[in-house]
Amino acid sequence: VWMPINARSGSDEVKVMLEKFVPRVVFYDPSLSSIVESYRAVAPTSVEFVVLEREQVEAWIGQQGDAPLDQRFDEHAVYAVQPTGGTTGVPKGVQFTHKNAEYVALSFEAICPFTPTSRNPRPVLLASAPLSHAAGQVMQLIMRQGGLCVISNQPIAELPRIIDEHAVTHMFVPPTVIYGLIDLPHIHSYNYDSLQYMLYGAAPISPVKLGQAVSIFGPVLAQIYGQTETGVPNLYLAPQDHFRDGDPANGIADASRLGAAGRPTPLIDMAIIDDDGQPVVQGERGEIAVKGFSVSPGYDGDPEATAESMKGEWFLTGDVAFEDDEGFVHIVARKKEFIITGGFNVYSAEVERALLAQEGVQECAVFGVPDEKWGEAVVAVLEPVSGVAIDVAAVTAGVKEMLGSVKTPKHLEVTDTLPRTPTGKVFKREIRATYLQRHGLQTA
Repeated sequence: VWMPINARSGSDEVKVMLEKFVPRVVFYDPSLSSIVESYRAVAPTSVEFVVLEREQVEAWIGQQGDAPLDQRFDEHAVYAVQPTGGTTGVPKGVQFTHKNAEYVALSFEAICPFTPTSRNPRPVLLASAPLSHAAGQVMQLIMRQGGLCVISNQPIAELPRIIDEHAVTHMFVPPTVIYGLIDLPHIHSYNYDSLQYMLYGAAPISPVKLGQAVSIFGPVLAQIYGQTETGVPNLYLAPQDHFRDGDPANGIADASRLGAAGRPTPLIDMAIIDDDGQPVVQGERGEIAVKGFSVSPGYDGDPEATAESMKGEWFLTGDVAFEDDEGFVHIVARKKEFIITGGFNVYSAEVERALLAQEGVQECAVFGVPDEKWGEAVVAVLEPVSGVAIDVAAVTAGVKEMLGSVKTPKHLEVTDTLPRTPTGKVFKREIRATYLQRHGLQTA
């Protein structure tokens, strides 16, 4: 069983995962030796450590004997355990079977068909996001089609050149990378004609900034939604969905459409349900539930967490959403991520979307803090667009106009850069903890 660990993870996080799941063999790049050594000091003596250099790998292979491998396998057998990418606590290990992997690859093939051209007889993936997560699942699609994977750890400023130079056809990026790309002064200096899919996901995106990206790159941006437990993709906002009536000639779609997560993909079943497990009426909010062959059988060694997340055959995602009259699903918030202020429920994601629509706001985090008057107060920490000073009063007024006074943050702070997880998500748990400590508030 294989467990991918993000090379950008911090040493403490890696150590926690290795101690929890106790591997038999740890393969690692020489640049990560210091992180691995901190685990080696406490690891059981049975754990092998193999640095990814030719001589050491060949020596390890030689020690395994020359007996032929049994190429038969049970499609329901677990082949990988994927640490969850959440920002709220210690990762759980999500089991993946061969059947899960097959249907993830088939789902990508169904929604992202590659079209050979004279410049691109085969697909080319630019892997600038960690391959241990969604980008690695996109790579399955490319490998199945005999494609090429260009792995890059270059800064965002270099990505336009790499796309042009390698005739990249596919890439997966979090919204923060899109924000960085559209702000580059040289973004219009390169050729992006090779691009067929610039997939994005893993976090909410600003409709305003998404529209700017579509105007630069054309009908290639596509959103994918899914979770570690359900496989990706479950929802898909296709390139044509970013335009009015699905036609680039009609101009870029409005903010409501660009704010949608997409429609359900062909190989899964999806429902939006209430707390009793019953489907809600179209337009009403409920929790997204998913079933299908891409859904994990459960959490490794954690039957209680598995039982808690399932309702029959349905996996409960914890995402609150609604379906509009055209079948597009809009994610509202995480079910557990709401703030009770003055007796009203406020979903942080809803406030974050309103903040991202304000001038000068590049990224943000919204959370609740203890408050004597309101029970909880809505707080926002903002990251400005590079070189732009945020007008806090104007931002507050803009959000109030969009959402009303109850959902408008009572406190706004601006910081140069928000901390992020190794997968590019805003690290809200850390931001909230820092805020509470700085203001002497009791943890809640």
